[in-house]
Amino acid sequence: MTAQAGKATELLEFLRWDAEVAASDEPGTLRFDVYAVPDEADSFYLYEMYASDEAFERHRDGAPYKAFVDHIIPNVIASIDFLVRSALPVASNASL
Repeated sequence: MTAQAGKATELLEFLRWDAEVAASDEPGTLRFDVYAVPDEADSFYLYEMYASDEAFERHRDGAPYKAFVDHIIPNVIASIDFLVRSALPVASNASL
């Protein structure tokens, strides 16, 4: 996702808060990783992984997701590409 001009800090602060909530209040959230894109100062990759479809639904019921949809997407993000797909893990180097 790419922030609107002058909004990268707001987007990053929001994503950090969302990651904190995922860690503290969403036990079914296995990963919530935010990456800065080296050649694009206002762009970030977000990788999320959930224990189940139900865990993802609980995430969608939370305050960060609602703020993302209601405020961040229309007011902070210039462009966003979504890849939303459910998958089963087969290998990883992350300790879950």
